Amino acid sequence: MTEPTQPTGPLGQDPNPVDLDAVSHQIAIAMAGMRDVFKPIDEAVTGYRRQLEGEGWSPPAAEAMAVGMHQVMTAQLITATVTGKGETS
Repeated sequence: MTEPTQPTGPLGQDPNPVDLDAVSHQIAIAMAGMRDVFKPIDEAVTGYRRQLEGEGWSPPAAEAMAVGMHQVMTAQLITATVTGKGETS
C-alpha cells in the first residue's frame, strides 16, 4: 500500500505556501490577547503577595503562596475556557 502524495507545484514546490509574515502577525495578536486575559490574575497575585508580606510573611513564603494562587487561578481559567463553564468542578 502506498502513501498518498501531497500535491506539488512546479519543481516540487508546495502550491499553497504559508505566508510566514501573516502567520507571525496572527501569533503576535493572539499573544497580546493572552496578556490581556492573564492581566487580572497577575494583578490579583501581586496584590496577594504584597498583602502577605505586609502581614509579616517572609518574602520567599509570600512568593510561594502567590505562585500557588497563580497556578490555581490559571488552571481555573483554562478549565472554564475549555469547558465553557464559569467555574470548575
